[in-house]
Amino acid sequence: MLRLNQFYLERFGTYISYPYTAQNISSYADNCSLNYDSDCTHGTCTNSYYTNTETLVLNNYHHTNITNVLYRMPTPTNIIQFNVVFTGRELCYMNGNTHYSYFAYGVTAPDLRTVIIDDFVSAVHESTTLIHEVGHMFGAPDHYYRGETKALNDKVGQNIFHDDCIYGANKERSDIRENATMCRGCYESIYANIKK
Repeated sequence: MLRLNQFYLERFGTYISYPYTAQNISSYADNCSLNYDSDCTHGTCTNSYYTNTETLVLNNYHHTNITNVLYRMPTPTNIIQFNVVFTGRELCYMNGNTHYSYFAYGVTAPDLRTVIIDDFVSAVHESTTLIHEVGHMFGAPDHYYRGETKALNDKVGQNIFHDDCIYGANKERSDIRENATMCRGCYESIYANIKK
């Protein structure tokens, strides 16, 4: 099983230190009395994906809403630091009239310097999800939906992104997950930003 610091040291020559503190950070999602995999029924979820901080009224959202969790975490003040938060809860958000729950294993908000890991399938899955999400902090793009790989290749004018990648359409395939396989496009995106 790959570990975060081992992965980034071996592939990018960068050691990512993540000292664990025995500090319990109380997540707003913990206010919900329901089981970790139940939909929260407290409050409502209006359009709530974390894009517009000026109009947020956090108390209106479900306890498990991604926006509620993200904006209630302290944001690191040092540009080279970021939070990694393990919630242990399935999170939700609303887009238009559709409520999404259990929508991702992890979420990264680079502008808030925060990575959230919100669901665990296995130790290998958790490790690769963490590697995947931290890569977003350094510019690796998701391209697992139909047409995204081609669109990225068209944008850069090269065929460097492919589906056999932890950010690509085949990210759930066991050999890709276990080895944290990365296409050249994602590797180069991370490499360019991690060295800044």
